[in-house]
Amino acid sequence: MIAVGVTGGIGSGKTLLCETWQKMGAEWMNADIEARTLMETDQELVGQIIERFGEKAYDEKGKLNRKYLSREAFENNRIEELNKLVHPAVHRETLRRIEKAKQKGTEVFIKEAALLLKYGRPENLDIIVVVTAPEHLRIKRVAERDGLTTEEVKARITRQQLQSELAEYADYLIENDSDQATFIEQANKLYQKLIQ
Repeated sequence: MIAVGVTGGIGSGKTLLCETWQKMGAEWMNADIEARTLMETDQELVGQIIERFGEKAYDEKGKLNRKYLSREAFENNRIEELNKLVHPAVHRETLRRIEKAKQKGTEVFIKEAALLLKYGRPENLDIIVVVTAPEHLRIKRVAERDGLTTEEVKARITRQQLQSELAEYADYLIENDSDQATFIEQANKLYQKLIQ
């Protein structure tokens, strides 16, 4: 089995790549979705978040108070503090999911993560694929998808690693600068290359 890390800036098309590969038989773990799940189900992590960010981080039903936590993390410059709690839990879950995929006989395991390369190249992944796209297209896609203004999207982009930084770690670079069909065709070709 081959373990692949997929990353790229917001609006680059990394999720579309993963969806395409999942249809071809890959096991796909979206680290951002997984992180949100673990922030409610991993009791060790829940305890750490309450300890650092206070009881307001969760509602009376134990659901994550996303608005409060997001405000604390971004507006009060505590994103790094939150990431230091969440990343180890996501890492443990990644290892568990890779092992499970191996036992199932899966050919390709994908971990999709916006912050995949924040601390360098992850040891548990064989190949890194970086999806890039011109900034104007990324802004347009995210604004349409999330109902944000151009300024709001630009603000999110500036908080992320530069595409050029991500590209330094890439084994494969896919440029998503055309129509969806062309991009999916590129994704299919790369998948075939990986499983050969």
